[in-house]
Amino acid sequence: MKYFLVELLPVVGIGLFIALILGVFFLMIVLAHNRLEIEKGKTPLYTSTAGGRIGWTSYRGPFISLRIYDEFIVIGYVKTIVLKFEEIERVEIKKWMGIVSDKVQIIHHKLDAPDTIIIGTTNPSQVKEIIDSKLEKRM
Repeated sequence: MKYFLVELLPVVGIGLFIALILGVFFLMIVLAHNRLEIEKGKTPLYTSTAGGRIGWTSYRGPFISLRIYDEFIVIGYVKTIVLKFEEIERVEIKKWMGIVSDKVQIIHHKLDAPDTIIIGTTNPSQVKEIIDSKLEKRM
């Protein structure tokens, strides 16, 4: 019986490690989709969940959420960023290998947000169009 338990230790250890990794991924997804008080009662004009780059960190998979509202943008990942349109300078579409448009870069001047915000999305042209229309209204 004693030897049987010793043989099970590696299996239990691997199982706990896998559970920990899955728990971390689940937590990251939940944090990315966490709604803020400012969002309550509002319907987003556009939502997307994908990967991207925030600051120096690249996120693969569904770990970044983008929600665009009439007055602001919410970017959720491990943290949450709220960008008002007055804080956004412009939006650029980034192309994968210079060919396929699949990311949007938001250039802003908000001091407490990471400088680099690049978000993968299924429709970067629509994201740019919505944000550009809000930027034009403020001028």
